Amino acid sequence: MGVALQKKKTCLAERDISVEIPGIGFFMTATLIVMRSYHRATAAARQVEKAMTWIPTVHVSLPVVCHFRAHEDPSMTDKMESLRLLSSEVEVLDLAATGCLSDNTMTTMIAKNFAPDPTRIVGSANLVNVILGNNFAVDHAGVKTLFFSSSAERVMIPVNCNGNHWCSIMIDFAEQKLFYYDPMESTYKLGLRAAAQSIKSIVPGWQSRTARVQPCTSTLGVRTDSYSCGIYVLVTFEVFSGAVSPGIVDKKTLQHLRYRYLSMCM
Repeated sequence: MGVALQKKKTCLAERDISVEIPGIGFFMTATLIVMRSYHRATAAARQVEKAMTWIPTVHVSLPVVCHFRAHEDPSMTDKMESLRLLSSEVEVLDLAATGCLSDNTMTTMIAKNFAPDPTRIVGSANLVNVILGNNFAVDHAGVKTLFFSSSAERVMIPVNCNGNHWCSIMIDFAEQKLFYYDPMESTYKLGLRAAAQSIKSIVPGWQSRTARVQPCTSTLGVRTDSYSCGIYVLVTFEVFSGAVSPGIVDKKTLQHLRYRYLSMCM
């Protein structure tokens, strides 16, 4: 009579693996996961607290052009307290105070603003990347999908340069113009223009001699810091789509605009 011997598995379950942290000791993977979740929740709680402290400082009644006027939401703090700390919901608080917008927050905002309008097409933040200097990358296949809609009149693409500075590229089909916008007029502008030229070459039906790539002339003023560039890009998208510009954005107006966008997401 034969006996079948089953080979014992030598692989380890994740819970059985330990990691050494030099100078501290060994920790089981499960322990590290709990620690990581704790630190994430603690950081998110601090972000909620910061946003709640910021709300009373916003001049909600500031005289801003009608389109960009914010309306006070008395339930804003309650909505913040109900956010799940270990979920992506907390990312919308990037819009508060001096937060720098994440890719998810930018995508959420432009979807809120333009999804109902089939003539305004918006791309995701991962279609174009610009690094310092003249270096850039364009997902041409992804960009081409933005041109499928027969009703599209204008296309807007947010560009997160090097992961820390928001710019944008905008296309006007009727005028055969492609604009690139850098709120800070920084060195990223070189790569942004090169990326815009690359996109111009794949826009269907454009005559290369008549279609133009040019910088976007903004009436918002030039930013001197990168943390609010995302807000400037959001406002510029709306102005590009026909809204009346709020004009030069000072500190009070900037916080007013942040409050408006945050209330749209809560």
